[in-house]
Amino acid sequence: LGTGQFNSYSYAVHTNDGGDTWIFDSIPAPGPANISNVSALDENICFYALIENIMDGSVWKTTDGGSTWTRKTTTQFLGGFLNFYHAFNANEGLAMGDPNGGYFEIYRTTDGGDTWARIDSANIPANITGEMGLTDAYATFGDNIWFGSSKGRCYKSTDQGQHWTVSTVVPGASYGEFDVAFSSSQNGVFFDYGHNASTHFFKTSDGGATWSADSLPADNIIGHISSTADFEGGFVIAAYNPYTIFTKVYFTPDFFSNIVVLDSNIVSTPRGLSFKDSYSGWLCGWGYDTNDIYKFT
Repeated sequence: LGTGQFNSYSYAVHTNDGGDTWIFDSIPAPGPANISNVSALDENICFYALIENIMDGSVWKTTDGGSTWTRKTTTQFLGGFLNFYHAFNANEGLAMGDPNGGYFEIYRTTDGGDTWARIDSANIPANITGEMGLTDAYATFGDNIWFGSSKGRCYKSTDQGQHWTVSTVVPGASYGEFDVAFSSSQNGVFFDYGHNASTHFFKTSDGGATWSADSLPADNIIGHISSTADFEGGFVIAAYNPYTIFTKVYFTPDFFSNIVVLDSNIVSTPRGLSFKDSYSGWLCGWGYDTNDIYKFT
């Protein structure tokens, strides 16, 4: 978890008892900072992607469960915007930022962040004018990684970010907060969170090469969608009513052929939703209307 606004400090937050209590760990980032995303490998190793001074991005790492933090980037993302860092394992990881210097600023590391190599522009499809990535808006499955762009396009790599392709999901999109979720290398969804759940929702069954528009059975606002690792077509959807701030959580085990309600009337404006499997998941709010964390068992 991270602070929801720019502050003169940054906190990592973790729990050692399943969420009953929470511990705040200070990350020594200079200047006003915000947290783009978190990528944890285990109870000791975790990476935080930060935005410092409104624009400059940095990746921070702990190997002792949050007691101490080390800045792993140096000149990377200076004057750029870092959207996320993903750790494929303890050594290999990918940091993705908005276009900087004419093309998306994407770096790989193979030594846990000690050194970085920027992906050449020849290996990334040219971005559209005004196109940006989005904070924490990505999905992975094995060595596959996808991220959504503000122009309604989905970028994909099958080799941990070394080479990329792109597909247009929402033609002519001017700006949207498009995110993705994949429960296998083929089955995925593309959605515009903060919009009506019966629209702004797309599915792919070929890994993102082609997409088809679909709808969800809720006349509410999409908060977030998470895959579940133990179902090839498993997804969990949080949708909320903006007038009552009540949230419904839906589950499909079979790529939306059947959808059931897991829970309803949860008081939340959901933004974070993450299911490890169909038995354990977390939901948290934006922190504006409600300051909440829910756990599913």
